[in-house]
Amino acid sequence: PDPKKREQLKKVFSVFISRSYSGALPPPEMLKQFEEVLPGLAERLVSRMEKQSDHRMKLEGIAVPAQLSESKRGQWLGFIVSVLFLGASVWLALEGHDTVAGILGGSTIVGLVTIFVVGKRQQKREFSESK
Repeated sequence: PDPKKREQLKKVFSVFISRSYSGALPPPEMLKQFEEVLPGLAERLVSRMEKQSDHRMKLEGIAVPAQLSESKRGQWLGFIVSVLFLGASVWLALEGHDTVAGILGGSTIVGLVTIFVVGKRQQKREFSESK
């Protein structure tokens, strides 16, 4: 860029480097400084933030329902497998295979309890981390 534009860009970057902020947009004073150094920059920043926000909300609108659907599908499949294993355990017990029935039924129940306990611990951990 030409020397005049280069100086303007240096001023803009010096504002970025010398100050920090948290949030989607800089504070109004900083936007005003941007506008003074490079007219139209504040509007471009706001427009860009709005586009990014719209994009993020659109992605969340797709991702969250997909995660819920996946979770429900996994719960149903886990339920079906558990019922099949417990049913097989009962059938084996009725056929006189008590040892195999006990191992199959016991391991199914222990596995279910473990999944629920580990799931609850992970849920609590994620909840405490999100605070």
